[in-house]
Amino acid sequence: GNGMRNKKWIVIASALAVLLCGAGVLGMTDKGSIVLHKAFAWVDRVISNYEYVKESDHPIAFGSGSMQTYGSLQSLNENSVLVAEVKIIDQDTVYISQNPPSVETWSEAEIKQVFKGTESRETVTIIEFGGVIDQSKSTGNEMRSDGAPRKTEAIIESALEGSPVMKMGNTYIVFLKRSGTDKYSITGSIQGKIRISDTTNKGVVTIDPEVFAEHMNDLFWFQRKFAGKEKAEIAGELESL
Repeated sequence: GNGMRNKKWIVIASALAVLLCGAGVLGMTDKGSIVLHKAFAWVDRVISNYEYVKESDHPIAFGSGSMQTYGSLQSLNENSVLVAEVKIIDQDTVYISQNPPSVETWSEAEIKQVFKGTESRETVTIIEFGGVIDQSKSTGNEMRSDGAPRKTEAIIESALEGSPVMKMGNTYIVFLKRSGTDKYSITGSIQGKIRISDTTNKGVVTIDPEVFAEHMNDLFWFQRKFAGKEKAEIAGELESL
């Protein structure tokens, strides 16, 4: 009856508590390295199923923000005015604020193939939040409250949810929304883009591996779906929408 079911759940909960405490004790014996090692081994196992490409040469500053996200290819497509394969041919970093430093990256993208939309220009400007920040340009936060100089990396990259902005010379398939009258932004902020490897011609993961492993079934389902697939296969799915 219900009593037995409740007892069963209590036993399971107790077993879980012991397991978790055990893991905690195990971790404490070696400053958490055993537990951490297990966590990283899991990330490595997940990411080994996909080709991962590191897209930033700088330390990453993880940012998060409220953004409209989409759960399916259909909804991503319906909410985009332009879906295309593009190559980034020029870029500018635009400072939104100096202190604390906050930037946008404006990319000039050459359109290689259009899957949806009627854009007649050969290149378009795509605006993404985040990018490379030169911290020497930020004034007012060089000193700590005790007057000692604050130690910071000179150059960092701001990456929304661990997803770096697109980079010069690289090729991507992007879902785009209008941003103002003549510019675009990524549909779902960081969802509607995937890099196509120049060497393998397949989709690759560019999101921080730990964040990707944690969110590949919700936030980054699009990258998970197409990472490792040939560009022709991805194009086929987009053309059938």
